[in-house]
Amino acid sequence: MSVNKNSARSTLFQIVIFLIFTAVLLFIFKGKIATLYSSGEINVTGIVLNGLIVILFLLGMFRMVITLLRYVNEHQTLYRLVTYLKEDATDPISRLSANALSVQRYQAIHWINKQGAPVNQGALAAPYPLYPAGFV
Repeated sequence: MSVNKNSARSTLFQIVIFLIFTAVLLFIFKGKIATLYSSGEINVTGIVLNGLIVILFLLGMFRMVITLLRYVNEHQTLYRLVTYLKEDATDPISRLSANALSVQRYQAIHWINKQGAPVNQGALAAPYPLYPAGFV
């Protein structure tokens, strides 16, 4: 299993650079933008619509950053889990957060294995837990 520990950070870094670049461009051209709005070429409806578009864009970017930060944490946990498994640790999940998705999936595989049933990887990939709440 190959897990690259820098891919999530790289994506997050690119988004932050994009936001900084956009902010710098807005700062550089603030005079022209202010002139456009104050000259009357754009009426009130245009200002409201442009404002809504900017707000939606910023909310979307904020949500992407938050999601990627969560992804970075999950990615680090998965990387550590794979490292512990390669080291043949006796309890590889003991040093990891119990709320991490990879830890929950690891516990689910062990629970299914104890039942003697085949592990359905598709069911494990489902967004909802398909195993009893108190199986651990």
